[in-house]
Order: sequence, then structure tokens, then C-alpha cells
Amino acid sequence: TDATRPATSHTIIDWGEAIAVPTLYGRDSELATLHQWLLDDRCRVIAILGLGGMGKSNLAITLAHQVLSQFEVVLFRSLPNGPPHVEVLDQTIRAVSGQQATPPDQVPGKIALLIQLLRQRRCLLILDNFEAILEPGALSGIYRTGYAEYGELLHALSEREHRSCLLLTSREK
Repeated sequence: TDATRPATSHTIIDWGEAIAVPTLYGRDSELATLHQWLLDDRCRVIAILGLGGMGKSNLAITLAHQVLSQFEVVLFRSLPNGPPHVEVLDQTIRAVSGQQATPPDQVPGKIALLIQLLRQRRCLLILDNFEAILEPGALSGIYRTGYAEYGELLHALSEREHRSCLLLTSREK
């Protein structure tokens, strides 16, 4: 099925494996903080961290539904099976470009193109279950073998100028 559909004539949405969240109770304070960071402060990277089962994914999905009109593209990707960074980058580049851009072969080129696209269009990218690509029990920021390029992506998205936001959920820092 084609998961990309316009919410308005301007918004591309791809919920990927997002769960349905009918109602979220008792999280108004967290939602208000996230709204502040996302819309007013225009943070480039936001992490929702906490124990499993605390509702991080529900919070991220609810927030995304509330701010749809503020973004040209909203993408949700769940990482429980640790998809290769190349796959996630290529999917994101294609979605953000409206299927117009061909991702480069090398990771630095992919990241550079994605940053360029995120400067052109305001996007909300949600990576859920980010802990799946981190080394369990290791110090913070240690990636599983073969997943270090996710760190390069995070570094680029946090330090380079663009109009978009990456929202992560994770059980690990």
C-alpha cells in the first residue's frame, strides 16, 4: 500500500509502522514542552527518553498529529529491527523530495542531500525505538556494529542549519 498521502494540499505524511493512538491522557505538560521545543524554539533534534512502556511512541505520534499543519513532510520510522542506515536515509530522501531525488551512493553524500532537502522543506522526522541501534548496556552513544552512521546523521542534523526536526524515542540515552 502507498503510505504517503496528503493531509492537505501541502503535507506529505508517511506513518510507516506508527501505532494508532486514540487518546492520550495526562500528558498535557509533556506535550506543551514538546510543542515549545518543536514550534517556538525550532529545535533540530529532540529526544524522548524513558523506560519501556512509558508511552514515548504514543507521545511522539500524538504530537505529530497536533503539528501536522506546521510541516510539509511528516515521516515516522520505527527501528525495532535495526534497519540499515542506508535504507532509512534513502527512504527519507525520496519522501522529502516527493520521489524526485535519487540518493547518492555514499553516506556523506546522502546526508548532505538530506540536509539540503530539509533546508528546502520543513519536515518532522520521527525515529522510534532508537535504542535498537545502540549497543545494549554500553556507555551512552555507542552504536551496534554497522550502525555508527546513524551517529553521523544525528551529528549532521543537530549541527547543520535546516528548517526541520528529528524527533527520537529511545529507552537508552
